[in-house]
Amino acid sequence: MSKTSLLTIRIEPEVKKKLEVLYASFGLNISDAINMFIHQSLLVGGLPFELKNPGFKGEMSVENADFQEEPVDLSIEDLKKLIAPIAKKYELKSLYLIGSRARGDNRPDSDYDFCFEMKKPSLMKESELLADLRDAVQREVDLIDRSVASEKFLKAIRKDEVAIYEE
Repeated sequence: MSKTSLLTIRIEPEVKKKLEVLYASFGLNISDAINMFIHQSLLVGGLPFELKNPGFKGEMSVENADFQEEPVDLSIEDLKKLIAPIAKKYELKSLYLIGSRARGDNRPDSDYDFCFEMKKPSLMKESELLADLRDAVQREVDLIDRSVASEKFLKAIRKDEVAIYEE
């Protein structure tokens, strides 16, 4: 059995209850979710999400983002064609669309959530993959590495995932 460390955090009881309900809907508990957060932080070399200040109107504001003004909804076939060269470049075994876009209940401006497997994983390659995917789809992208995701999480996403690239 692998050794683990105990981490103690302070959280408001109401927030904890809400998190338990939310994570249970994905087949996770709070510990699983925190572990995923930690692994994703290591994977991307920082926080696994973008920090935003909605009131800030500076150079990095949403209004000045490099993404297209009008969201473009890419079909699954368009995604497959667009992403195949990227998948080959980074030697992916597989790349699956997950989340709202896979379920078809996304908004036009929703981000893209992908779960992937890489032949020779490295943090540098994964961060470059993230940047290339963002450039390709012109939207924010969230990446989940299958090799660090919990079985509960993988089971929860399997029912909706859509294969975009498979070796």
